[in-house]
Amino acid sequence: LEDATNVFGAEFESMKSYTGWENFVGVFSEQRKQRMRTDRVRNMSLAGNLQELLAKSDTIVGILKAQKQILDQRYKTSETSLSQVIERRKTTMSNLEAVQKRIEELNPMLLDIENKIAASTSQKERTELEGERSKMATEYNEKQAKEQELLAESQTLERYTSMFQTFVDSLNNQIAAQSTLINKLTIDTEQRIVLYKA
Repeated sequence: LEDATNVFGAEFESMKSYTGWENFVGVFSEQRKQRMRTDRVRNMSLAGNLQELLAKSDTIVGILKAQKQILDQRYKTSETSLSQVIERRKTTMSNLEAVQKRIEELNPMLLDIENKIAASTSQKERTELEGERSKMATEYNEKQAKEQELLAESQTLERYTSMFQTFVDSLNNQIAAQSTLINKLTIDTEQRIVLYKA
């Protein structure tokens, strides 16, 4: 596009000045020099070059707009995915807090049952307390395993959130750059049309 613009600009500039031959003829006849330049300008095909330039410009704008649409779609998809990951992490964190709270509740309860078992003199009461302790210990171990699972999931989701955020930011920057290119190209094309009309 820039090459076509330069060729067009060079031809446009050549219309303003005289060629070497026209200057030579001008030594003998100023009127003949003027007529030769007028004939040359009249016969130049700037319209074709301008059409070629505008066609290339339109093609480039079309490509840029198509790329921008793709970037917009990817941005929306990525933003939706980012929101889903963030929501999933919130749920995981909420579940983790609930599990940790239950572990904190079970700790003193287990100690209390251990103390009751140690203090108990009745075999029947001891058997019942050991059954309760066994159930609580099983729940405690399950909750600790669940806590580790939720911690690992939370850390993984945190990394995913960071990756998605980087990707979304990158797409946003690309969309901004694409919009800038489209606007610049549109303005440049309009300026060339105004220049040609002048």
